[in-house]
Amino acid sequence: MPYRDAAGIWTIGYGHVIRPHEKKTLTKLTEPQAAALARRDLEPVELYLRAIHPRFESPINQHQFDGVLSFAFNVGLRALEESTLLRLLRVGDFAGAAEQFDRWVFITVVDGRGNRIKKVNRGLVNRRRMDRAIFEWGVYAD
Repeated sequence: MPYRDAAGIWTIGYGHVIRPHEKKTLTKLTEPQAAALARRDLEPVELYLRAIHPRFESPINQHQFDGVLSFAFNVGLRALEESTLLRLLRVGDFAGAAEQFDRWVFITVVDGRGNRIKKVNRGLVNRRRMDRAIFEWGVYAD
């Protein structure tokens, strides 16, 4: 069933953002459909990472790749490209890159006066903890 994520964005399955042309058709998914949609959503992120990681100063291993893939899927490629996390990863500072996961836990909310406020989101704290565990230790959640 579609749901609004913490930022209020309509989402379905494993984090697929429902686009305007999908609103009428993506109302319910089976497990295989959700998995297929997730694989399709991950393809461009994976292609991007596969294209850039050979130029890193130090090679990354599979679980580091997977942790960054999960992170980039969630925050988007533009955010990844502009991130300190990627800058540190490119120069081989894996410990510094790992610490950066913990900085990506904020959502922007609008208060009663119309002010935009950054707020820590518990779901993103948990998500980043999982992304970082994959990146640092190869610990994949069930």
